[in-house]
Amino acid sequence: MNLNNYKIGTRLTVLLAVLSALLVAVGAFGLATLSKADETMHLIYSDRMVPTHQLDEINFYMIRNRLVISNTLIEPTPERIAKYTKEVETNIAGISKLWESYSKTSMSAENARLSKLFAETRREFVQKGLLPAVAALRDNNLPEARRLVLEGLSPLHDATKPHLIALLKNIQEDAASEYAASAARYQTVRNLSVVAITGGLLFAVIFGLFLVRGITRPLARAVDIAFEMTGLATKAALLQSVGIGVTNLVFTFVGLWLIDRLGRRTLLYIGSFGYIASLGLTAWAFFTQHYTIVPACIFAFIAAHAVGQGAVIWVYISEIFPNRHRAEGQSLGSFTHWLFAALLTSFFPKMVSAFPPGYVFLFFCGMMVLQLLWVKLMIIETKGVPLEQIQKRLGIH
Repeated sequence: MNLNNYKIGTRLTVLLAVLSALLVAVGAFGLATLSKADETMHLIYSDRMVPTHQLDEINFYMIRNRLVISNTLIEPTPERIAKYTKEVETNIAGISKLWESYSKTSMSAENARLSKLFAETRREFVQKGLLPAVAALRDNNLPEARRLVLEGLSPLHDATKPHLIALLKNIQEDAASEYAASAARYQTVRNLSVVAITGGLLFAVIFGLFLVRGITRPLARAVDIAFEMTGLATKAALLQSVGIGVTNLVFTFVGLWLIDRLGRRTLLYIGSFGYIASLGLTAWAFFTQHYTIVPACIFAFIAAHAVGQGAVIWVYISEIFPNRHRAEGQSLGSFTHWLFAALLTSFFPKMVSAFPPGYVFLFFCGMMVLQLLWVKLMIIETKGVPLEQIQKRLGIH
């Protein structure tokens, strides 16, 4: 695709469209990944951390039941037997409720298998160990209760431990696997985002270079045309590449040095009078055929622009907009500046082809007179003035 065949507006539209599409794609991909990461974090919490806590509680109450039965036999008074057998039954009910809640969580096939084994051994522990021991204690059959503790309660409880340990280990491994998958997704998203952002920046830079060339080429052509009309075409290349560039560079630094010394409005006056004088003399030169002064007038125009409007505009648009709209205002000011600069340099060659050069430069001289009136009537001085005070002066609250 030859970009030189397209207008500046078309190029800007393509650039904005591609960058917007890239931004939307990266944003959508990022949001989808964030949603997946949130889902993973919820899974780790609800189906890994919560079940681990539930199993820890179940293990605690099972050990507590075993110890309560054993301690009751040390001092088997009626009061202690009543108190602790009731606690065992309460704990059994609490464990059943915890297990019911645990069973509703999402499980892998291995986790479900281990859960089933643990449930079976725990059921035997309750049915063949705890409940018979509680019944023996309430019947005051202490010898039977001691036998059940030694021959049934302890072995049955020990039988549940391997399955519980395996179950906790499996949950931990599942959590680690999910974390690893989430970390891998993060790496993928990060790498793709870096590639997309880098690609977008490269595209913007490359396309921007073509865009700037599209703006500067007509300007260079306009200078060449002006020199051709004066009979100085053989010197145009040297004047354009060296003279104009050096003049613009030197007087830009002069403008930057003066902007906080003389003030923005003063530099705009200097630039305006420089515009009027240089364009007016150029028009006079074409009307009277005094072409030898045209290069000097062009250099004067470049110098006036670099010292005045060229240096002030970027500072001024960063100061006059209220804080809440400063970013949008600067963007609008920059866009407007470059858009009309591109349009002006595009139409100038056509104007000098359609009208006598003297009238063209006289027209622009008249526009600069109007621009001087704008500076006089509408522009306020902002040097050393706080941003809040500038807003008040402009009637912005």
